[in-house]
Amino acid sequence: MTYSKIRLTVAAACLAAAPLAGAATIYGLGTDNHLYRFDSGGTAAVDIGLISQAGIVDIDFHAANGTLYGITSTGHSYGISTTTGAATLLVTPGSALTGVQDFDFNPGADRMRLSLVNGGNLRLIPDFITAPSPAGVAGGMVNDGFYSGAPGGVVVVGNAYTNAFDTGASSPAPHATTLYSIGSDGVLYSHSNGAGPAGSFGVMTAVGSGLGFGLTGNVGFDISSDNNIGYVSNGNNLYTVNLATGGFTDLDGVIGAPLASIAVPEPSTMALGGLAGLALLRRRRR
Repeated sequence: MTYSKIRLTVAAACLAAAPLAGAATIYGLGTDNHLYRFDSGGTAAVDIGLISQAGIVDIDFHAANGTLYGITSTGHSYGISTTTGAATLLVTPGSALTGVQDFDFNPGADRMRLSLVNGGNLRLIPDFITAPSPAGVAGGMVNDGFYSGAPGGVVVVGNAYTNAFDTGASSPAPHATTLYSIGSDGVLYSHSNGAGPAGSFGVMTAVGSGLGFGLTGNVGFDISSDNNIGYVSNGNNLYTVNLATGGFTDLDGVIGAPLASIAVPEPSTMALGGLAGLALLRRRRR
């Protein structure tokens, strides 16, 4: 096979692996502790395999290094291979933690936002920090107290930041991002600092009226950095959520397995594999 034919074959394979136009690739943490991949356009979920670390409760991509992280209820964070499910310990909390149920990477500050089952709100320093984010020791924590503003009894069951892309060293300052969450009442909330310290994101404000019913069991939430569309999973159900209106749209028949969490990778991360393959072929040709 000639080099030109090889190049076209690789390019075709990359296109075949890509999601449908307008559809988002989504990774899901199954309630069976398997890692799944599917897209919002309705393609069948692919079972990547059993995650080698038990007890993962939530997953998210860190845009700064393209790695999929999984966190346990004790705040231990693992890098998870998106091709095998193999998990490697990356972050150990500096203080003992319990009750972690959700986290998301703040793309502007390179910090992990942790939500606890009792309404606790924490910041955790990850293992990989990019300039101009403030330096720190991996596992260091800031306790931002408890979330406020939601009706009594409502807790955060999923949170995600907008603009979850990596600007790299060319960015003179952390880029703008907003924290949103899904409450146990099935309502979208935006977060602000209120009277709290900068970066605390502790005050919740309802956006719209939500689903009209509460969410039970496992809830996943992430926001695509490509178009800032929110995706929410609840068991076998998948929804999009409009961040401006708080309106939910049910994507029927998308998930083939019950999920505990979802994560949407940055589009540039998805393209790395195909670009690396083409670069390797070019090097071999020389």
